[in-house]
Amino acid sequence: MKNRAIVIALLMVFIVTVPCISIESDLDAGSYEEYRPAYDSLSPAQKTLYTNLENAVDHFRTSVKVSGLSLDETRDVYYALYSDFPEFYWFEESYSIFYNPNTGLPSEIKTQGPLDSDKLLKGIEEIGDNIREKFNITGDTTAEKLQSIQQNLAFNIVYDKTTENCGSMYGAIVEGKAKCDGYSQAFQFICKALDIPCVTLTGDVNTEGRHAWNTVQMDNGKWYYVDVTWDDPKCPEMVEYDYFLIGSETSTPTGTFSKNRTVDHDFGITVSSTAYTFDPYPNGFWMDYFSAGYDTLSKKELKNEYYYWNLHGVQIRIDETARKALVSAMLHNSSEYWHVSVRTYKSSTPVESTDLKDYEIRMYFDDYRITDLNSQGLNGLIKFVPPASSSEPDYVPEYYSLDGISLDKGGSLDLKNLDRFTVGYVERDYISVIVFIIIVAIVISLFVWYRQRSARKVRAAYQAYVPQYSSTGPLQQTAGRSIRYCTQCGASLNDEDSFCRYCGKLIDRSQSFDNNNETNKKE
Repeated sequence: MKNRAIVIALLMVFIVTVPCISIESDLDAGSYEEYRPAYDSLSPAQKTLYTNLENAVDHFRTSVKVSGLSLDETRDVYYALYSDFPEFYWFEESYSIFYNPNTGLPSEIKTQGPLDSDKLLKGIEEIGDNIREKFNITGDTTAEKLQSIQQNLAFNIVYDKTTENCGSMYGAIVEGKAKCDGYSQAFQFICKALDIPCVTLTGDVNTEGRHAWNTVQMDNGKWYYVDVTWDDPKCPEMVEYDYFLIGSETSTPTGTFSKNRTVDHDFGITVSSTAYTFDPYPNGFWMDYFSAGYDTLSKKELKNEYYYWNLHGVQIRIDETARKALVSAMLHNSSEYWHVSVRTYKSSTPVESTDLKDYEIRMYFDDYRITDLNSQGLNGLIKFVPPASSSEPDYVPEYYSLDGISLDKGGSLDLKNLDRFTVGYVERDYISVIVFIIIVAIVISLFVWYRQRSARKVRAAYQAYVPQYSSTGPLQQTAGRSIRYCTQCGASLNDEDSFCRYCGKLIDRSQSFDNNNETNKKE
């Protein structure tokens, strides 16, 4: 088994030469041979064919005989080998099932022609070299290792189904271009190197057609789905976790996971219905992004308005001047998309603010990372707006401190470089706030008290100045004329008054000031 020996050596070298990978046990030939979850689901007759097919592929033989198995049983063996051994990356593209025209049953699994063993062995070596050079797998727990694998694949692979090797892990790891098959094989291959049980599944997705993804077994003994392809957005150096360690009934952006997919072969694996509990964004870290297409930006005239995108509290804005400059730069670079990503970190930068956070901004035209805004004609045109509120309840953003630049609440910074910015907030002093509230309450109380005191003095003055009215009515006869007084405060009233101008009491205007009206005269 010269090929198998080379593969095992490759895996061992991969583990030894990448010290950031932490595993508890060495991966030796014995454990490697024993780990075949798809094989374990087969019948005895199918296992015999599986073993023969494995030896044929391992030694680059072009055919293996099939007898006594139906088409479905033979296909199960075919896909079991494909699922157990991602390192046989040439298998699916090279081998096919042939039938006996007389019986209609499978008679042989063989290639269309001879295999170039030297080329294939060189490909395995290239895979190992590229993993060592490009990948930085970290993590202490199984979930952390899996997250690191997914992130490294998403950062290093561009989805492309047009290349010759797009359906294999060779295309994914060496060429950096792959479709779902390549993503899944690469994910499983690295999982095997870390002794994490993983199987590649294939099937149909309602809206996408044929697809491939993975299922992994966690420390609790349960299996969970991982779909790296669908967690790799268009934006470079970005990864999402909508399809990471999820269950069959987990709700995803495309609906309940299992309801949208039909699996070709589950190999007897029962996947958990619920997602694995894991926080992919620990210690205040977060990643978010947006992608704006050339067609959209070139056709939308902003006038006095502006575009904005919210990225986990951060806002990126462009006005009409910036839009035109972006369209011009994209046209110059023949770019289809403008991508912007923001990474949020808990900051330790010593500035005169609190609740510090670092925001790292990255921009791309398609896969090309922009490092100099000035060279693209975008210097100072794109605005960065920090969050309008602090994530900590003890802080209030009365102002921002952005790398030493003070911004008012809701203020923005014109980006002149793409770097990591430190944003801080003013700490809310609860004692000062309480004292302020008390002072305001005292002032309001004093004002109300002063108004009431003034009103009492006015009423007393009028009552002392005007003649006392009789108990029989509010009218008094003075010097041949009738005088009306308010029955509440005693103030004199004019004939046209319908209410007292001093205390507000309504006046009964049915009583006249006419001196000839005897009812208005004092007896």
